[in-house]
Amino acid sequence: MAKNVPDNAVLIGVQRQVEALPFNLAPLKLQDAQGALKKDPRNVATLFLTGLLQIKLGEYQPGIATLKKALKLHKSSEVILGTLAFVFAQKTSEHNQAIKYLRKKLVFNRNDPQTHMLIASSHLELGEPDRALEVLDGAEKLVTDKARINALKAQCCLRMGDSTGARKHYKIVQELEPSAAFAVADKIAQLPDNTEQDLLALKPQLEKLLIESPQLFRTQEHLAGTYFALGEVCEKLKLYDEAFKHFEAGNKVPKPTPNATRWMDAFKILKETFTPELFKSVQSKGHLSAEQVFIVGMPRSGTTLVESILANHPSARDFGELEFFVRELHTLGVDGISGPTRGNTASFVKTRLMQAPIQGFQELGERYINLHEFQKLPGILKIDKMPQNFLALGLIALVFPNAKIIHCQRHPMDCALSIYRNNLGSYHDNYAFDLAEIGKYYREYVGLMQHWEDVLPIEIHNIRYENVIADPEDVARKMISALGLEWDPACLDHTKAKRDVKTASAWLVRQEIYSSSIQKWRIYEKQLQPLADDLADLVSALDNK
Repeated sequence: MAKNVPDNAVLIGVQRQVEALPFNLAPLKLQDAQGALKKDPRNVATLFLTGLLQIKLGEYQPGIATLKKALKLHKSSEVILGTLAFVFAQKTSEHNQAIKYLRKKLVFNRNDPQTHMLIASSHLELGEPDRALEVLDGAEKLVTDKARINALKAQCCLRMGDSTGARKHYKIVQELEPSAAFAVADKIAQLPDNTEQDLLALKPQLEKLLIESPQLFRTQEHLAGTYFALGEVCEKLKLYDEAFKHFEAGNKVPKPTPNATRWMDAFKILKETFTPELFKSVQSKGHLSAEQVFIVGMPRSGTTLVESILANHPSARDFGELEFFVRELHTLGVDGISGPTRGNTASFVKTRLMQAPIQGFQELGERYINLHEFQKLPGILKIDKMPQNFLALGLIALVFPNAKIIHCQRHPMDCALSIYRNNLGSYHDNYAFDLAEIGKYYREYVGLMQHWEDVLPIEIHNIRYENVIADPEDVARKMISALGLEWDPACLDHTKAKRDVKTASAWLVRQEIYSSSIQKWRIYEKQLQPLADDLADLVSALDNK
């Protein structure tokens, strides 16, 4: 083997070295690696090390470029191919690219079951559960972990609205690997066709698992998920006090991010950075596309329902929750979005915006469009339903000055309860597990949205979740008109849309619009009264709009 072409063992050792490296030491290590590259620019191991360090520091595009250089010199490296696929899937959400590199990896190891499973997972993330199922069916003979492949098949069924299929595969998982019961319990508990008999049978199973088998919980997330599942079961059985105790227990499971107020940095920086003066004086010009629609709001505020209504219009297509702009905020230097706090200030972020090249924002818009292959659908509105984009509206306005913004609002107490009783993703670890923190976050969100209303050069179309429930046609017609489209009655037939839904609301959007979620917080009024007192002024202000 050539001197600069290391074997897999060497590259795996480099991976482990970077994984173990404390974050604060990564910049110095990167400088050393870059210095070594100047002396030996074709050293594959050093290129691989440099790329991994750039990725660790959040420098995704430079890191990808460096890893591609390493791959060019070592085309058959399964480790480099797998690393690129991981970065595209887990860091930049470019799942088409992830599949591309995973398929290249299969050339060197056609029978690797793990690679087939990862390809299926990326198809799921792309909203292609049917293609994911095809991959899984084709790989089933290769896969020894039958429990895992059936869990993935169940996810595909969930995405397609096939409750019967999902239940079948989850039952197989439980039969094959009883120790994996916790991993599917919350999914089974939330299936829409559970009968009272199903729930009564599921409740003691979950209780026994929590009491007698704590060693089966391989991660804290799985433990929390089982508490939430048990709370869901008890709530459906109308055992409300018991349900709330389980929601509390799930939220008390330690989270990986201990700093519960880190998010406040983001709100402060955003308000101080994106001012009327900034929008007037920034030199970089944005992309002129008028086909971008961003649906934003708090989690659990009705964004998925609104998306499902709009996506049924023949001139619109939904692309799910795209992380692009949230990631770009972090790259820009806004602390509190994701990753470690770096001590950046609004002045630092504003300077970076002001110094952006003339074509900088246009190029960023082009990258967003190309990344998601929007250019293949000319004349169609592209819907990005990432609720957390409410944080990124200032940046979105700079990149797409003709974008259309839909803001979903929901009664603060119902929204807070829904966040608290659902096991949300890592974006929400900083606040979603504590009622007081949820209240503080909601208040900051309201303040930031008012700031955007005051300073953004583009209009925001506001929608109340409660109005969608009360009169969906009126809300839908006004929204379609605000987007410049002709009315189409298909918008009211959202339950029949053949679309993939990846959020916690996946089943709800396939049901008829229901009113049971309105004022739901009242069934837990005793437990939620302190929060209700804290948010009373926001409730009053929203009701008076």
